[in-house]
Amino acid sequence: ALVAEAANTAGPVQLCVTATVGGCELTSCITVNVDFNTGLDPEATTGSDAWYTVQPNPSTGLFQLIPAADVAPLTITVYDAVGRTVHTPFVAVGNRATTLDLSIAAPGAYYLVATSQGEQRISRIMVQR
Repeated sequence: ALVAEAANTAGPVQLCVTATVGGCELTSCITVNVDFNTGLDPEATTGSDAWYTVQPNPSTGLFQLIPAADVAPLTITVYDAVGRTVHTPFVAVGNRATTLDLSIAAPGAYYLVATSQGEQRISRIMVQR
């Protein structure tokens, strides 16, 4: 487990992890949105600019992802706290609900990254048991 601390300011921050493997240093970074609640990023899930909703959140591992009716196809990827992919990327089209199964994932916070037409939205989802 990796615990990262952020300042008392919400918003996007770079999360970088550097690992040394056999004398080679590898660094990987992603942008995460710091918010102070355990639900979804309000910017990505409320109002007229919402791309999708995820329900329930938190969950025991089974989530329903529901794209907004007027949004272009979304490529969805789920990452753990250190930036490893924990769910194979998939495409969500239209406003049809898609099941996101993280039932074998360990309890904790994960980051759902939705990409559409060169833009991204990142939301935190929680697996609790």
